[in-house]
Amino acid sequence: MLWVGFDGLPPRDDEGVFVCSSQGLADSSGTGIGLQQRFHSSFPPYQMPARKAIFYSLLIGLAAVLGSGTTVWAQDCSTTCTRYVQGRCVEYTQNCPGNSSTPAAFFGAIAYGRQSEAFGSSHGWGTREKAESVAMETCAKYGKDCQVRVWFKNQCGAVVARPDNPSVYWGLGGSEGEARKNAMSQCVKDNGQNCTVITSHCSK
Repeated sequence: MLWVGFDGLPPRDDEGVFVCSSQGLADSSGTGIGLQQRFHSSFPPYQMPARKAIFYSLLIGLAAVLGSGTTVWAQDCSTTCTRYVQGRCVEYTQNCPGNSSTPAAFFGAIAYGRQSEAFGSSHGWGTREKAESVAMETCAKYGKDCQVRVWFKNQCGAVVARPDNPSVYWGLGGSEGEARKNAMSQCVKDNGQNCTVITSHCSK
């Protein structure tokens, strides 16, 4: 019986010898023949081709990046006016949400003239400045004392006034009803009498 021991793997630098051995079965005379041969392999030490090595290195690097699970998002901060006095913002609030995808921005605004009672609104614009400009242009068609009273982003706004005081109140909310309620609340807190909703508008 003849067998060759070979593990199927390319030899390392320190191994170049395979063993080939044969052993005869004992015959009827009890004589056995044994043979063992050693010979050097003709295979050279295994070396990976350069192009294949570069390919595997890039593949491993890509797997490491994808496996890290790290995603970098741009932070979306917005500044909202939280208090108006005589049509001018005197208090701001900056909102910087956590890491999240940035939603589309739809800005709107409401302009109102206290003496002329003219008003104009806008919605669906990409910047606050443009939304305010359009609201002012619309209001200016009906009065010369127009001022931007409130602007909003992806929500609704409302403006409230009262006959016994020149103050103008505003409110924000997820719906026109909520925005009106918040604006009316500001008027009532100021001891307002006969508070009246001038207009409300949404931009989503």
